[in-house]
Amino acid sequence: MKLNKFRTLLWTQILLPLAANAQSYPWPLTPLNQSHEISGTFCEYRDTGSSDHFHNGVDIPKVDGSPVYAVSDAVVTGLERNSANAYLRAGLYAYVHIKPASSLSVGDSVFTGKTIVGTILSGAGHVHLNDGYYGSEINALRQGGGLTPFDDPWPPIISDIRFFLHDSQTRLLASKLSGKVRITFRVQEQNGPPGASAARRNNGAYWVGYKILDSNRSTIVFAPANDGIQFKFDSKPDNGYVHNVFDKNQATLSNHVYNITNRLRRKDYWDTEAFSEGDYTVMLFAGDTRGNADTAYVNVTTTRLDLIAPAQPVLQTIVQQHDSLHLSWTGVADVDLAGYRLYTSPNNRTWALHSSENELVSGMTSTVFQPPDSLVSYYYLTAVDTAAPGNESEASDTYAVALDRAAGKILIVDSFDRIQNSGSYHEVRHPFATTHARALAANGFGFSTCANEAIVSGKVKLTDYDAVFWLLGDESTTDETFSAREQGFVRKFLEDGGFLFVSGSEIAWDLGAKGSFSDQQFMQNYLKIDYESDDAKSYTVRGVSGTVFAGIHLSYGISTSPYPEDYPDTYKTFGGSTPVLRYGNNKIAAVQYEGTFGEGHATGKLIVMGFPFETITTPSGQNIFFRSVLEFLFPQATAVSRNQNSMRPGFYLSQNFPNPLRIKQKTGASQFTQVEYSITSRARLSFRIIDILGRTVKTWPEFEQDPGFYRLIWDGRNGRGEIIAAGVYFWQMQAQLKDNVKNSFHRKHIKILVQ
Repeated sequence: MKLNKFRTLLWTQILLPLAANAQSYPWPLTPLNQSHEISGTFCEYRDTGSSDHFHNGVDIPKVDGSPVYAVSDAVVTGLERNSANAYLRAGLYAYVHIKPASSLSVGDSVFTGKTIVGTILSGAGHVHLNDGYYGSEINALRQGGGLTPFDDPWPPIISDIRFFLHDSQTRLLASKLSGKVRITFRVQEQNGPPGASAARRNNGAYWVGYKILDSNRSTIVFAPANDGIQFKFDSKPDNGYVHNVFDKNQATLSNHVYNITNRLRRKDYWDTEAFSEGDYTVMLFAGDTRGNADTAYVNVTTTRLDLIAPAQPVLQTIVQQHDSLHLSWTGVADVDLAGYRLYTSPNNRTWALHSSENELVSGMTSTVFQPPDSLVSYYYLTAVDTAAPGNESEASDTYAVALDRAAGKILIVDSFDRIQNSGSYHEVRHPFATTHARALAANGFGFSTCANEAIVSGKVKLTDYDAVFWLLGDESTTDETFSAREQGFVRKFLEDGGFLFVSGSEIAWDLGAKGSFSDQQFMQNYLKIDYESDDAKSYTVRGVSGTVFAGIHLSYGISTSPYPEDYPDTYKTFGGSTPVLRYGNNKIAAVQYEGTFGEGHATGKLIVMGFPFETITTPSGQNIFFRSVLEFLFPQATAVSRNQNSMRPGFYLSQNFPNPLRIKQKTGASQFTQVEYSITSRARLSFRIIDILGRTVKTWPEFEQDPGFYRLIWDGRNGRGEIIAAGVYFWQMQAQLKDNVKNSFHRKHIKILVQ
């Protein structure tokens, strides 16, 4: 009896796990013996379902209805046919989000690569594969076993590095760390190339860790056990530890933010007081199962001083009234508040102190001053306490104002209030109003800026303006795209003949799919759209012929800057609206409307787009797009502006991105990099890559193209298909326009790093 117990223990706890770990098997989706991309990695964060938990399998994307094959010879031991989590289990493997084959029942045998165990459920878009029994799952992407072959040349990306007082949400500056410090950072494990859906480019890591180095980065001052690796996911931990690993206030299913100073089974910290005050470097690292890794370094300074900064002020308005600028904000209530600092810039790059805490003292919430000499001026605000030296808060959002220069008084309304941990953007402040401002200014228009709260409070009236540019980012149901009060103000504005431009990725989802009856009525009758889907599954758009957007070609939301857009809406037209932008799959990305609204008799105008304007990938693309928007809203003014040369004639070539282009010399694997370009008349084009000596490395065949906005992709190979060496290169565009004059245009060099 004891021997039998020992044999059972040996098999279940030692031999079976070893055998399972070594087991390789084909993919459950065709092609069975070729690598697939992944849209969800093992042990990444999940905040869906009844409680937060570790992802217990891998997600493999495929179109709904695709057949799912057995990955191992086994006997069916369980199945569920009637839920969104319908599954079939056979042996060690469970296939989730499938419609089990009607011919299979418990006790039936399935065979590797031959038996179709089911088909992907409608709306699921992937199969979730569990390797191992419930509660003891292992990583199906492991080296030396699991899904085979699995090719992943794309390294993870570390970002959003933050410092907090231990066991609190009090954020510290890297230049002023004190006491017990908690460090968090985001990892985006890339399981697809640039241009792939965000779901394939924002997965969780296989391992993460950190070390503390001296300021020269030559000596390790402190490293946790296991050479600094804090978390490594070969097998699934108990879900009770999930918030030791992932930061509860930042992490979401598409935003994997790690509490890197914690251990799996306990909260921990970096105790700065165990070391001398001074300068150090925090080294952070993350990797996947294929040897790809990213490392980030942050220079920090430790001190024993008071480091608690005041709360972040909220900028409310920067508006032009007569010959002066009126700036207002929501104050902070810290008992040791000294006042506020207002910063200004003529270009949103070089900043100077406009007013100090000695001028904007505690208790003030507004100020009035004369406009600067620059046509456009940018502003943000901080709060400062009475400590010596004073602690300065996080900056407010950045707003801008430009004196009216063309017909039409314009207001930018910043309504992007989505909290940090619920969307694609995860910073405590954003500059998106300035993205709109820059593109308006580039087209010769002035504007003021305010927060949506200033509209609700009555501090700013929409009806004082001819056009309103309302930005929503990826704000969704949690924070509301348009609240009931905001809807009332927008109704009145449109009924009075106002012009409205709105951009955001969740407008129809919030108001249509999830909204009340009154929300849906507002969406249909005033925004002139109807909900079609929550995910366009396309990151390119083109202008519809016959509209002012004809010839426009844009990409958006495919990079981490300012944020990847993972759920852009698609629309149906409603109430007389017409499509003006379509995604690459021909679904409607934006509509326009001209006519009366509701009970009004004045003619208003409207453009609503299903993705955020600020995620258009290049400033030139943003400028070109707003030119068309303004041409629809103010056709006479844009004709004058065009004649005054607000847009460079000929052609434009953007800086490539990402830059540098990273290549693995041994495997030949690389990222892709791309340029975007535009032409204002039909032209014959040629492109080539040259080295610093002017020698041609890569050429594309010449071709002719109509006016528009386009992109070109390069994989780092020369004309013979060989990976190029590390170095500095130039991407050259040459265009032959109608006047038969050739123009060549060299952009900044492409830095190529061979790893």
